Amino acid sequence: MNQFPPGYGHGRLRPDDEIYRHDKSWLGPTGYTLPFKIPYRALPVAGAVFLPAFLVLHLTGIGGVALYAGSLIVSSLAAALVVRVTGPERPVSAMLAIFSHEISAPRPPRQPPEPVTVTLRPGLIPVRDAIGQGPGPRRGRQGGRREKGDR
Repeated sequence: MNQFPPGYGHGRLRPDDEIYRHDKSWLGPTGYTLPFKIPYRALPVAGAVFLPAFLVLHLTGIGGVALYAGSLIVSSLAAALVVRVTGPERPVSAMLAIFSHEISAPRPPRQPPEPVTVTLRPGLIPVRDAIGQGPGPRRGRQGGRREKGDR
């Protein structure tokens, strides 16, 4: 009665490209499957981040197991971020090319800021007496146009 056409699995559309039907992932060594999938495009990123993270953590004074665990955590987070922003239509190599182009793009030279000249007129600011009786008498009108003598 409520039948879906072929290709519709319980009301959900399946992609028509073969590349989107599976994610190329490493599931672990043969016979010992990991509880999570590791996309192949994350492995080079994690490897490239592991050594610099290891060196930086070593220079900060961290040692022992914490050094290796910290490097592994930093490289895993970097790989997870790369996997999140890359895909079949935006490979890691394209992201590296975009990043290098953004870094090396010509920028306009910075100009020093122009000096600003400000004229202060302290006579226009109401000042209270030392006793605190309130503002002194006002000079001129409260707004609008000024008269010639108020400059």
